[in-house]
Amino acid sequence: MGKILKETFNILNRNLWLLFLFMTVSYVGLIYFGIIRSAANSVPELAIGVVTLLFIAVAGVAGFFHTMRSTVDSAYSNEDISNFDLLKTFPKGVSAYFFPALGLILIYLLITFLMFNLAIVIGKNLIGMFSFSPEDLTKAFNSVETLVEFQKNISPEDLAKLSKWHLLYMVVTSIMTYLLIFWLPETFYNTKNPLLSLFRAVKKVLLNPLKTLQLFVIIILINVAVSLVMALLLPFPILMFLVYFVYFYGLLYVFMLIFNVYREKFVIREVTAELVEEETEDDAQDE
Repeated sequence: MGKILKETFNILNRNLWLLFLFMTVSYVGLIYFGIIRSAANSVPELAIGVVTLLFIAVAGVAGFFHTMRSTVDSAYSNEDISNFDLLKTFPKGVSAYFFPALGLILIYLLITFLMFNLAIVIGKNLIGMFSFSPEDLTKAFNSVETLVEFQKNISPEDLAKLSKWHLLYMVVTSIMTYLLIFWLPETFYNTKNPLLSLFRAVKKVLLNPLKTLQLFVIIILINVAVSLVMALLLPFPILMFLVYFVYFYGLLYVFMLIFNVYREKFVIREVTAELVEEETEDDAQDE
């Protein structure tokens, strides 16, 4: 794992243009989301905005992860592929993976909806509800002042329940992240059918617990490290761009690491095994 961590770090640093592409694609979606929130004044306008945002997200996922996969593959090939040639794989990815990415996003939203509703059912039965309403909790996060005031007025019982609910959602999110860790690379390397790729990705995770748990722990440590660095930089507004840079760098490194581990474990080894099997069959026929 140490070798792949180092290789992924080197690949990303040699291709920082990919980081800025990632940031650009992400900000296009965020800007359009902000436009919808401020400009959509009716149900038809909101519906059109949401559908358009979905298509932007699908195109971004399809194009970007195809480009990232191509970048990772090119790092291990003997061919001299320019950054511009790699960038040209973005529109090709949109064309080739638009519908797989659409299915992936819709299925992911459905899984998230079902998992968190299951968490709500479990939480109501094991933890219990609060004396305050969900609207009160939402308003508390409007600003730092309202959050501090909310924490002052909350009862010790509700505070304990809030901590348990937070832990429950963390457990649910962790389980989802672990089981779906290979869903993206499975889709962009092997299986364009999002349902079939989901099944195969989860199967590979469960059949390789040592490798996948090790990868999952490393991802958690990376997220913690990135969060700590961001927390140190946040008090300085002049360094805000650096905060976003660190966030997107860490996130892209995680994605690239997952693709690299998947490629090494399930693409290269399987191809090598097939070649060895073919050579064995040819030798047997010659004899």
